[in-house]
Amino acid sequence: MAKRNISLGWRSGDTYLFMAPTEDGNVELLDYEYDYEKIYNMCGGRLYYRSMSGCSETGHIKNCGELIRVGYYRVDTTYNEWQYPVKLSDDVSIMLPYQSHIEDKKGLLENNPVVLRVGRNTLIYCHYYNNMCEVLSKLLTGQALEEQPRILKKTFVDVRENCSRYEKVVKLKFYDFFGWSYNPWEFVTDLFSESIISYPGERIYELFHLAKCKDGTIVRTTRIGGSALYATEILPEDPCEALTDSIAGWKVGGPNMAYRLYESEAHIVGWENSETAYDKEIERVARFIPDADKEGFKAFLKENLNFTKYVEFEITDPKLLFFLNKKQQYAEVKKGIARKIREDVFYVARAWRSKVNDEKLLEAIPDNLIITINDSHSAGNCVLGTQAFVDQYFPEKTETTAGELKKYSSRLEVMRVFRYIAKRDQIAGKVKLDITA
Repeated sequence: MAKRNISLGWRSGDTYLFMAPTEDGNVELLDYEYDYEKIYNMCGGRLYYRSMSGCSETGHIKNCGELIRVGYYRVDTTYNEWQYPVKLSDDVSIMLPYQSHIEDKKGLLENNPVVLRVGRNTLIYCHYYNNMCEVLSKLLTGQALEEQPRILKKTFVDVRENCSRYEKVVKLKFYDFFGWSYNPWEFVTDLFSESIISYPGERIYELFHLAKCKDGTIVRTTRIGGSALYATEILPEDPCEALTDSIAGWKVGGPNMAYRLYESEAHIVGWENSETAYDKEIERVARFIPDADKEGFKAFLKENLNFTKYVEFEITDPKLLFFLNKKQQYAEVKKGIARKIREDVFYVARAWRSKVNDEKLLEAIPDNLIITINDSHSAGNCVLGTQAFVDQYFPEKTETTAGELKKYSSRLEVMRVFRYIAKRDQIAGKVKLDITA
């Protein structure tokens, strides 16, 4: 059976990129748009159609011979936004920097890295002219690859099971590949969709480049682009629970204390377990609450304090000041944590006090007390809002009893009326409750 020819061309915006061996043991890059004659000489075949505009050509080759396809792209765009990695083996794929309508690609290849994907979760950046062939040779033969100054390597981990995510089609974004980004990884924002992780709700995790999956697993993260975090390592435990080793550029300053040095500043952060710290402060404040209300007070605060796993405080000081008196700076951070916890507790405690006062006011106001529309106006409710409330709940009435109105005491405008009446009838002073700071 005769072998079928292999169709090539640049039509409908597509063209092909090949690598071919050279006599000196390296490889050269062939672009069908410009190198079709050389490709036909190597593999046989011919060009049999060219449009009048020159915007499309079609031909065929008899076999691939020594050609290795390493890419294809649209020739009708300046920047090639979407591209798929091209497999060189079952485990190794390649992504080359290239741009449409550029015949001499030497500048692109010198100034932009070649990206290799190994397995499902590793990216390697290397240089086309300096070490690409050496790196590919080791990868394709299964040899260990040591990181070198011209090789960048980053490994990602699959967190779909931890985060209930689903795998997406592998696609690449090339539009940031040509000088619009300071992040060398940004152009692969969709390459490892199974490694995308939600932003951490904890400030301390954000500082340490950590995140928590939905199942509680802690992972190290890296930011790619401006809108996504990717998981790079699954950790056996939460390092913030007992930080003993330096992490992500930070140095350990003591128990639950770390610092990071910049050119002229020191960034210091401390943290405590929120549940333990807030429980301690709640117990302290609860000493000033009457025994009859104490348990209800503590339960209310624990239910309404919205805290994350850790409470943190951070400061930035001149580097010299930090080195001259580390202990004092650490003490300032600890004071900041304590102040933050106390302010949070007292904010909710005031809400509890208002709640208890309101309950006691309602209890003290007789159910048979007559409340009128004018009482609502005097309390500060607007005329139109009062009338809308009356029309909905007490149609065709101008007054009602306190007992009937108490059914709607969860509404702010109703409690405003009861507080006004309590003050007017000198009831408020009898049920006032204070919390000592």
